[in-house]
Amino acid sequence: MNSDTREERLCLHEERLNIDKEKVQTGEVNVSKHVVEDEQSIEVPVEREEVYVERRKVDQNTSGTDAFIDENDSIHVPLSEERVVVSKEDVVSEEIVVGKRKVRDTETVRREEADIDEGNDIKSDLDREDNKRF
Repeated sequence: MNSDTREERLCLHEERLNIDKEKVQTGEVNVSKHVVEDEQSIEVPVEREEVYVERRKVDQNTSGTDAFIDENDSIHVPLSEERVVVSKEDVVSEEIVVGKRKVRDTETVRREEADIDEGNDIKSDLDREDNKRF
């Protein structure tokens, strides 16, 4: 190499991998539950008995009813009605499943390459070396 020749150097870098693994906690999931109360209005048809009293002229002898006539000539008519009975039952309506699974990821490696601008028609030593190979 001639001492009059001035050389410039450009270093090209690339990344090399040093591979190791460590387990770190990256988050946490907490699953809990709470009670929500809903008020419901439900229409339930019910029946009840009513008493009616009619006055009629008697042309013939009428037979008895379900009523009980006591010794004072009083009529007692028992009445009944349906009442709604509400009870609650605890049942399982849904299930939540919580689990973990492993997911694999990959890392990307970068490297640098030289960009050669040949705008002045001056070929670099690298180009001359490459041309000799052909």
